[in-house]
Amino acid sequence: MIDFLWGIVVLIARAFYFVLGIAVAYDRMKRLATQMTGADKIVAVPADPKPETADALRRSD
Repeated sequence: MIDFLWGIVVLIARAFYFVLGIAVAYDRMKRLATQMTGADKIVAVPADPKPETADALRRSD
């Protein structure tokens, strides 16, 4: 029973370490991109705006 519980603890620890590794790699890639482009800071690009339909344009008046 103890081996099973330790197995679960080790699985959770490995999953946490895996997710942490992905987060660190993502951050490093963003920092590398800022160095390669020469940008002063990390800029998040907003999503493209959705075009308004004709009904929405009529209602806004």
